[in-house]
Amino acid sequence: MNKIYSLTILLIYLATTTIAQNNVSMTPGYAEDVFYSFSDGEVSSISNTDWDLAFQISGFAASIRINSIKGVELRMVPGLGQSDWANVDTTGMKSWKQVYNADSAWENGAFNAGLNSNDPFDLGWGVYNPTTHVVGGDSMFVLTLADQSVKKIRIDQLSGGVYGFTYANIDGSEEVNATLNKTDFENKFFGYYSFATDSIINREPDQANWDLVFTRYLADYAPGVKYPVAGVLTNPAVEVAELRSVDLSQMTLNDTTGADFSLNISTIGYDWKNFNMTLPIPAWELIDSLGYFVRAQNGETYLMYFTDFGGSGTGDISFETTNLTTSIELSETFASFNIFPNPTSGKFSISYELVNPEPVNIEVFDLSGRSLFQTSRNAAFGRQDIQIEQLLLPKGMYLVNVKTPRSQITERLIIN
Repeated sequence: MNKIYSLTILLIYLATTTIAQNNVSMTPGYAEDVFYSFSDGEVSSISNTDWDLAFQISGFAASIRINSIKGVELRMVPGLGQSDWANVDTTGMKSWKQVYNADSAWENGAFNAGLNSNDPFDLGWGVYNPTTHVVGGDSMFVLTLADQSVKKIRIDQLSGGVYGFTYANIDGSEEVNATLNKTDFENKFFGYYSFATDSIINREPDQANWDLVFTRYLADYAPGVKYPVAGVLTNPAVEVAELRSVDLSQMTLNDTTGADFSLNISTIGYDWKNFNMTLPIPAWELIDSLGYFVRAQNGETYLMYFTDFGGSGTGDISFETTNLTTSIELSETFASFNIFPNPTSGKFSISYELVNPEPVNIEVFDLSGRSLFQTSRNAAFGRQDIQIEQLLLPKGMYLVNVKTPRSQITERLIIN
């Protein structure tokens, strides 16, 4: 469950800066996909092994993806077209080209991997006819399912918004002609199909309602090497810029100027963590000073970084987000603001400079909204440095709120 700790919620509109500590769980073994929205927190979670094929609903790439994490494998049958349906056999199958979903774009599914990049109408599994507006299948594939059974499969066509596909045992027995209608998945990116139940599955939230999905996928781990990972993929409408070796506590909206924003869906990905085998008890560690600027679907920009990772034992992931779009409005009141040292053992200083002299109220809260310390200062010109003596607070995260009659700023304080 997502938990948002912000003074806007806890103290009834006292703060303008939104700092959120978020907790999601993919459950033990990373068994569930978790969809997350920067506006609404966790949107939904669902098993990531209930489907085998995913068919693109919105857009024009007609992407068809496979559930590699479940164990589905796809190979192109060399030298055979769809008219050779009866001639498919598995002799030499392990030497055939295995194709994968791309981890950079949802539009590049495993069935699209064989496309001719010089032909704008070639979609890999078939070719688009600009006169009839039908994608006609022209390729033959062999699927290995999670139970290690092998099926031959062809995507027959995409016509009138309906995918048609045929699969059977290699000897032609148990042939199934299946369809998936885009109209059954309005406002979704993909519609899903299960071989076990010969049924379509509607498992995604509406495309406008989520920004991130915490999931497992095959990543390009090294050149020519695919490896299953647990990580974060983004909605196609979301842009992300990675920040490495930076002081995340100092990032503002101004720092997004010139940042390398990308629509690559795995910009956040999986490499914000590392399994350290050199520890006495090997464990997951988070990469230090690594964060992300995220332009979400609500039009606002967030700073995001991870604060905890439980591994496959729990599937728990914690991360902090700050709404930079909201925070930058405070620049009209505060020319500068800083808390140091932070983290601290208890004693720290607050430094600020106001654009115009105004009386200031300073208050420290815990994450339940309980006030732990309060002091006031008269209006003054220039930089102000306020020493806060030992507060004898337990280790943890707190919120420091500095308020004037016109505005306020809130920053996190870490006691260690």
